[in-house]
Amino acid sequence: MSRFVIIYTSLIVLAIGAFWFLGQTFTNQELEASAIFTIEPKESVISIAKKLSENELISSKFTFLFYSILSGNFSRFQPGTYVVSQTPSVRDIVSLLIGGPQDIEVVIYPGMTLKEIDQRLAQNGVITEGSLVALEPGELKNEFSFLSSARTFEGFLMPDTYRFYPNDNAQNVARIILKHFSEQAKELLRYDEEKIMRTIIVASLIEKEVIFEEEKPIVSGIIQNRLNVGMALQIDASVRYGACGGRFTQCKALSRSDFEIDTPYNTYLYKDLPPTPISNPTVSSIHAALFPAKTSYVYYLSDPETGKSIFSKTFEEHNEKRADYLGL
Repeated sequence: MSRFVIIYTSLIVLAIGAFWFLGQTFTNQELEASAIFTIEPKESVISIAKKLSENELISSKFTFLFYSILSGNFSRFQPGTYVVSQTPSVRDIVSLLIGGPQDIEVVIYPGMTLKEIDQRLAQNGVITEGSLVALEPGELKNEFSFLSSARTFEGFLMPDTYRFYPNDNAQNVARIILKHFSEQAKELLRYDEEKIMRTIIVASLIEKEVIFEEEKPIVSGIIQNRLNVGMALQIDASVRYGACGGRFTQCKALSRSDFEIDTPYNTYLYKDLPPTPISNPTVSSIHAALFPAKTSYVYYLSDPETGKSIFSKTFEEHNEKRADYLGL
């Protein structure tokens, strides 16, 4: 074998090795959250490399450029907005850009509030933070008549797993979620506006107060019993919603002074239901609110160890159980 063939073969092996190594190289091993970047139509590979570097998605523009050119993919990158949710290799980045923008999966968990959902969608690159909170229900009431008396979208953002496009507008996002709500809550939507709103408010209280499904109709019955006799509901979750400005995450536990804060959500100070829902409830909570159990219970508390509800018929019995379970 001639020296030329040996050198040529060695260069090929080195090139293949370099290509493989560069493709496996991780771009930013300290990426902790989703990162968002946009490729404009006809944007050059050099500009794309610069943008990736500025977004800290690659540690070396040279490595990205070399791999893109060597693989022959530098001219195949698709314009659009991309979301990177884990530490990618150079090969991953290039494959992502060739495939084009993908939709984003977002889970709205039971009991999340409007502000929490807005923040979650923004963190996942779906909307600009604050845009869903700022959206007026009246803008969509022609499509969703159940919003006619709603002050905000609180209560109508049905918990589930959704798929959205990156950098969408709040109206499109709300429309997707509300359509799902209208499909899942058909039983509720047969009623008039006032019934719908009061039911959603009760369901939102149940969602934040009760863990176990079988207890939801009973707590719904207790809420109804209290409303019937003009008692204050005295629901801690509602107090917390008011004290913490419409969120439960990033909110400290209630203190004694919080129960003295004068907000319309303080169900110790004000009788009847709070003015709006305090969370976005599941179908089971809505069903429980629609069909409360017939019960003689008037009081309940949560066992701090198991989360189960402890029911009482009289104030004296309730106080005894507070001493037993809560040490109060």
